[in-house]
Amino acid sequence: MGFDYINKFREITGINEQILSTVDHVYASIPIRLIDSHHILYKMRGVKILIWDDIYPKIKKYQSELIIDSGIFAANKPEYFLFPQDMICGLSQVAIPNLDKQKRELENCLNLTLKNSKDKKSSLIQTYLKRFDDILSLYRKVFSKEKNSSNFYKNLVVEIYKFLGFKEVADFYNNSAQSFMSSGIIDKYLPWLLEETKNEVFGLKYLVKNSSLFPSPHFRYVNNYKGVDFFKTDGDMEEVIRLFKNGKLLPSKEVMYWVFAISEIKHFGMDFGFFSKLEEYFKSNLGIENRFSEQQLTVGKDDGVFYIQFEKDTSYRLVYMNDKVKAQRFSIPKESTDISTIPSIYLHIGNKFKEFYEKYNKSGEIFYIKMGEISI
Repeated sequence: MGFDYINKFREITGINEQILSTVDHVYASIPIRLIDSHHILYKMRGVKILIWDDIYPKIKKYQSELIIDSGIFAANKPEYFLFPQDMICGLSQVAIPNLDKQKRELENCLNLTLKNSKDKKSSLIQTYLKRFDDILSLYRKVFSKEKNSSNFYKNLVVEIYKFLGFKEVADFYNNSAQSFMSSGIIDKYLPWLLEETKNEVFGLKYLVKNSSLFPSPHFRYVNNYKGVDFFKTDGDMEEVIRLFKNGKLLPSKEVMYWVFAISEIKHFGMDFGFFSKLEEYFKSNLGIENRFSEQQLTVGKDDGVFYIQFEKDTSYRLVYMNDKVKAQRFSIPKESTDISTIPSIYLHIGNKFKEFYEKYNKSGEIFYIKMGEISI
């Protein structure tokens, strides 16, 4: 197309890599699929992993986004949350949860839900709790180093990968991962690009007004949940640029995909078909030849597979009534992949992640396990 924004992108952000990955969020418990994602990225060259941290953690996905996932015990109480729900991840501080209480409630839950003989149950519970201690020791190590949520997550990934035997990938991740919010893309490069393209048909203002590529809201304020749309008056562009420069505004994901596309950056991660739609719009409506779709490197599950996963969620919460405690099935509907985290799988099978990943790479077989069936 004749654009040459990539050099300005590199100059402003200091990011020289050709590929940007957006598969990482700030996870309290790392989803299994990221093991595959990071191995794929490790084999590529020129990769920068952006930790997509301009979002709020979701209570529906509390097992991966808010707690140290203890598997069969649904620890969905704020006292167990690692991150505040009401703050953007990239700006929040880690909260050290009540781990001793979580472990006690986990033990109670196991005693109430495991259907085994007394001796077998005792052995299984000891194994499960020993593995939980293993996980907690890794978290405590990172707690002592980092308070910022994004930096905490990065260091957690590195420590867990070393523990699981993925040392090369741990080193790669340590050298390649960076907070999206502190990358300079949002508060430095994006305002420059908006100013540079404000009078162009391929600029964001024109595209927002004349296409359906950018669903509302296009922006969000940093300090609250409120979405906002601009570009209704000629003066709005200057206000948008000012707010981005001052760190007051965040872009929608579609706005960021537009940034990547016209800056000739290759993207690894979900794009929800945006690059292909943008390519077609430029060709059909603007008469601008382009190859945006070739910049999008992944489609569907190409960005990582849950090579180990639970068949379904059979977790329980504890209910206290009349000085008695009961285990009650937790009823929030979730995909099995949402609950297949490294901590929860480790509690069930131990440190077999590398062994299973090697088998997956040879056969393509996904390994399904039942929640509550503990392998010794």
